Amino acid sequence: MTVTPTASEGTLFAHLYDVDRLGVAKLITHTPYGFADRQAGRPFAADVTFQSTAYGVPAGHRLALAVDTVDAVHKENDPASAKVTFSSRRPTGRSGASATTSAGRG
Repeated sequence: MTVTPTASEGTLFAHLYDVDRLGVAKLITHTPYGFADRQAGRPFAADVTFQSTAYGVPAGHRLALAVDTVDAVHKENDPASAKVTFSSRRPTGRSGASATTSAGRG
C-alpha cells in the first residue's frame, strides 16, 4: 500500500477481517507498522507483514483490510495533528482505493 504522511514518523495498524455475507466482520489478525525518517507529504510504499496465521475463510466470505493510525490495544504514537493518506494501485497501474485518517487523541 502507498502511504503519504504529514509527519516524518508514525505508526499504522493493519487489521485483517473475515467478513460474512451479512457484512459482519471477525478479526483474524492485526499488526502495527512503524515508520521513521520519512519526508512529510512524500508517498512511500508500506509493506505490512502479518504474522503467519492458519485460518480457513468460509465459502461466501471475503477478506477485508482495515488500516488506521489508532488502535485500542497498541494505542497510537503519532503527533496529534498528523494525518496519513492510504492508497493502492491496481495491477493495471490505475489508481485504486484511497482514504485519509488523522491521529486522534481522546
